[in-house]
Amino acid sequence: LPLLEFLLTELWERRRGGQLTHEAYEDMGGVRGAIARRAEELYGRLASAEQEQMRKVFAQLVLPGENTHDSRRRATFDEVGEAARSLVQQLADARLLVTGLDEAAGAETVEVAHEALISNWDRLRGWLDEDREFLLWRHRLRLAITEWERVGKDKGGLLRRAPLAEAEDWLAQRSSDLNQAEQGY
Repeated sequence: LPLLEFLLTELWERRRGGQLTHEAYEDMGGVRGAIARRAEELYGRLASAEQEQMRKVFAQLVLPGENTHDSRRRATFDEVGEAARSLVQQLADARLLVTGLDEAAGAETVEVAHEALISNWDRLRGWLDEDREFLLWRHRLRLAITEWERVGKDKGGLLRRAPLAEAEDWLAQRSSDLNQAEQGY
């Protein structure tokens, strides 16, 4: 329904003489093309620093698939980074992201508004493909952190040997893409 709402709003904005047209629908690329076009237009209006920040935000909000489709992931503002709040609000205003509150954790959250954006926005697909190895590793790291916290932060749950060496390599290469909890672990 949110995707249909997005499409109908776009069609309404392109109406001619009070009528929605099939031509406007086709020009938008249908349901899936409309949201990808909106994302690309917004991206094009951003300064280069904001474009890089947008890439990092979306990297936090997509769960990379390993021999499956990529899917959206709900993240907290701690994960996305407080510095991205203004950009996240801009993306939410454009109906590309959804913000909310995880009442159980008492944390503000953000997620991709429509799965169609993940599968149809070529720029995002390119980012995900370029960073897939890192994103998959970070997902495994997050699972390890969750388990470590579940068992009371027991030292036995910390990384060792090859996993530790791999983590140190990623930390050296991509420290700015890891939040404090990930870097600390």
